[in-house]
Amino acid sequence: FQELAKELKVHLILGFLEADDARTHNTAVLIRPDGTIAGKYRKTHFAQGYRNGQNPGDNRPATCAARSIPSSVLANTRSAS
Repeated sequence: FQELAKELKVHLILGFLEADDARTHNTAVLIRPDGTIAGKYRKTHFAQGYRNGQNPGDNRPATCAARSIPSSVLANTRSAS
């Protein structure tokens, strides 16, 4: 995905389940248009009843300096269609 962001010259935000030391996290990564990783965010607050074996993170959301939009906000938006 880093190569794709670089090729298209766009920011990408990817959400995925991440395993770390026998724990699972709901993680989002923000990739810059140059293909570098701006930051990683492990969701710290889950919707009631949604946790489903995932562990809360302890970090702050990554932000994009060009837009100053927290990746956690974008990662949680849903299509209206």
